[in-house]
Amino acid sequence: MGEAILEAIFSGIIESLPKFLGTTIRWFFYLGKKSFSTVAKEDWNKRVGLLAIAFIILIIVTIYY
Repeated sequence: MGEAILEAIFSGIIESLPKFLGTTIRWFFYLGKKSFSTVAKEDWNKRVGLLAIAFIILIIVTIYY
């Protein structure tokens, strides 16, 4: 029972983190001219977030190797 709850929590975090990160990056790109909720409803937020996560991992791997 506890394992299923933890799995649901972590899968929710893993699914929502790229979208939140992408929305934040796009909101900064718009320099706050659009409201955060408007940017959150637009497409491509999850893709931008996944790209940002991949870029961060690439930088970390490059620095340490």
